[in-house]
Amino acid sequence: MKSKEMLASLKGIIISKKLNDNAEVKGISSDSRQIKAGYIFVAIKGAVSNGENFIDQAISNGAIAIVAQSEINVQCSFIQVKNSYLALALLAEKFHAHPAADLKLIGLTGT
Repeated sequence: MKSKEMLASLKGIIISKKLNDNAEVKGISSDSRQIKAGYIFVAIKGAVSNGENFIDQAISNGAIAIVAQSEINVQCSFIQVKNSYLALALLAEKFHAHPAADLKLIGLTGT
């Protein structure tokens, strides 16, 4: 899937972007150790660890784009968003072709 298609899923939460629209996206991760060539790295600020501290590792592992809440100067494509948790969820949903749309929900009630 092209990065331009992935970017469409972030409409409304993008603050700024510097993007190669024709890059082929092969995966998405918020764990820099799982990044491979063609992946998007989403840097999430957590209670214990800040994913933005691992951006250099993600780039050296082959990340084609970085998604983060803070403005960061990097050599690859960069997308600054309002909420990186939401960005990760939206990107994963788009990349995996909206899997929730195929789920069937059954509810059982009683005692």
